[in-house]
Amino acid sequence: MAAEDKARRALRRLAASREPVGFTAVAKAAGVSTDFLYRHPELRAQIERQRAKSRSIPRPPADDEPVASSSAAVRLLARKLEEERGARR
Repeated sequence: MAAEDKARRALRRLAASREPVGFTAVAKAAGVSTDFLYRHPELRAQIERQRAKSRSIPRPPADDEPVASSSAAVRLLARKLEEERGARR
């Protein structure tokens, strides 16, 4: 079935590019309806598995997002808090 093949290819593309995987994303990428995906047991199971897997893999930061470790962020916030406390005294 052509729609099934398009959906499988779209699912593979989304997973490979680390795009969020869900029924709407796969339907849009494949040009099929979400109803078709929900009614197809095998595709539905694959999408649900990939969606669960993609949620557990951290998304790489976008080019315009600052990259900082959480400990650096904590130190920065602690320093700002100390500055604010000093200013209030």
